[in-house]
Amino acid sequence: MLKKVDFWAVGLGLLANIVASIFIPLTVRIFLGGAQLPLWAFFVIGILCDVLGGYISAKNALKNKLFNAVLVGVPDVVITILCSDSDYLPIWYFAWDLVLTFPAVLYGGLLWKKHNK
Repeated sequence: MLKKVDFWAVGLGLLANIVASIFIPLTVRIFLGGAQLPLWAFFVIGILCDVLGGYISAKNALKNKLFNAVLVGVPDVVITILCSDSDYLPIWYFAWDLVLTFPAVLYGGLLWKKHNK
């Protein structure tokens, strides 16, 4: 099973996901003049960053591109589970994140595959 994992590709996808998840909301807030974004906007940005992470992972994987793209979602789900008892975010945020993370990273991998046949 570990022979299928391209750790470099998964690491790059995860790094892209994390960096984009930090800098895109900051950039949007700067563009909007410092206005606070609603929670659903952060959620949508996070899912789009998951798509980006899956795309980057599939692009850099030498083989098993979709498998490696989906693996980018594993740390995201682990973090979501560990933080789910937080009072900071409502339960719907965690629930939808758990539901949509793997489809989002898979979609990112499928986007790469579709555009690079």
